Amino acid sequence: MRGSWNRQPPSGYEVVRIDFDNGKLRGITPFLTGFLVSGQDGGHGMLGRPTGIAIAPDGAIMVADDTQGVIYRISAEDKDGAPTAPPRTPVPQKPVPQKLAPQNPAMAEPVMALDHLAPDGAAELALTAGFSDGGTIPDTNRARGDDASPALTWEGAPESARSFAVIMEDAAATDPAAPSGQVPFVHWIIHDIPADLSALREGLPTHPRLQDPEGARQGTNSRGSIGYTGPRPPAGDRPHPYQITVLALDVERLDVPPMAGRQAVLDAMTSHVVAAGRMVGHAAP
Repeated sequence: MRGSWNRQPPSGYEVVRIDFDNGKLRGITPFLTGFLVSGQDGGHGMLGRPTGIAIAPDGAIMVADDTQGVIYRISAEDKDGAPTAPPRTPVPQKPVPQKLAPQNPAMAEPVMALDHLAPDGAAELALTAGFSDGGTIPDTNRARGDDASPALTWEGAPESARSFAVIMEDAAATDPAAPSGQVPFVHWIIHDIPADLSALREGLPTHPRLQDPEGARQGTNSRGSIGYTGPRPPAGDRPHPYQITVLALDVERLDVPPMAGRQAVLDAMTSHVVAAGRMVGHAAP
């Protein structure tokens, strides 16, 4: 059951066992869960989406996850640690206990991140990407293409910078023709980027914690997944502008839970921004 992220509440995100007796349905038992997580405030996030199953010759179950780009192998062991065939009645797994920031748009500020955070007198960062400022975002970085996070480079950070953060948002929410109170759709949140770096490579993994750059953490985007999700404007819309903001912070780590959402990250960065830079790319439906 791959999962429907835009259903309220979200559903699916699990592997289930369906039992039949003489062709009649007898029951559906959860077998592999924990991909969908929910916060105490009613928000949701996901750790992955199961998309295919295969049974190996040794009886192990192989489950593909196309969000994280991995294949899980599930097998059973006896009391001596020797592999056995999968049990006929699997014990349901408990969901991963992660605290998430609210995903309810009504709880977020209807302004762009930089307008919310940048104080007067903050230094200006020069930001470049794999496309020109004001230009078109290439298919490599779009949902209909490779859905890879863009390569970014910045310079001009002051000595007081202890880490960097990046937020990419759909700036169509700031259009005067947009519905009142519309919240920017967040495509990417990454923070705790070490201060000795001034670039991110293209196509970062969609993991909550990264090894490259080491120590960096990624938040939950508006799609409900972790890390980057590329632009895909609704059919019939005009091209949307997407704003990428890089912020230099005077703290090494933000005090936020794993996979934090936009509002939690913005709140944690308040009063810690010492420099900022932005650029805009466009994408048509």
